[in-house]
Amino acid sequence: MELLKQPQAGIVVSDRVGRAVDDLDTTIREIRTVIFNLQPFEAYQSLRRRILETARAARTALGFEPSVQFMGAVDAAVSAEIAAHLLPTLQEALSNVARHAGATAVEVVVAVDHSVTLNITDDGVGLGSAALPGNGLADMAERARALGGVFTVSQSRDRPGTVLDWSVPTQLSG
Repeated sequence: MELLKQPQAGIVVSDRVGRAVDDLDTTIREIRTVIFNLQPFEAYQSLRRRILETARAARTALGFEPSVQFMGAVDAAVSAEIAAHLLPTLQEALSNVARHAGATAVEVVVAVDHSVTLNITDDGVGLGSAALPGNGLADMAERARALGGVFTVSQSRDRPGTVLDWSVPTQLSG
């Protein structure tokens, strides 16, 4: 009881609880990914499954398997039209990392709320001359624009590497 009366102790406890909640959220996302991964491939062709398969297929070229996280109702909220652009964008981005970045880690995050966001972060050499617009980057940008979205490529702010953000609205007009 004495510990709780001290203001600094309350802050320490609050920080620990916050970290524990963050750890639980991460664990839940990982468990969901494993559950979706365990379902028979033929019986369940969800977008999550296809994203995981695309990441797994990049393992050979990269030399490691990218980390993949999902946030939001990916299978329920992402239309077939968006998925038809998201998957080739992911494939091209991972191919670019394998060819140009010299990365040892890649993190893929697919988040869904009012938009569908594909974020790919690597720990490679960064933009440098690789940022020159090539067909791959132009194709990714065009795919986003065709769906009323945006595409950016930038240098990672807090570590070496590159950040790719591809985002389109979940409700397409037209």
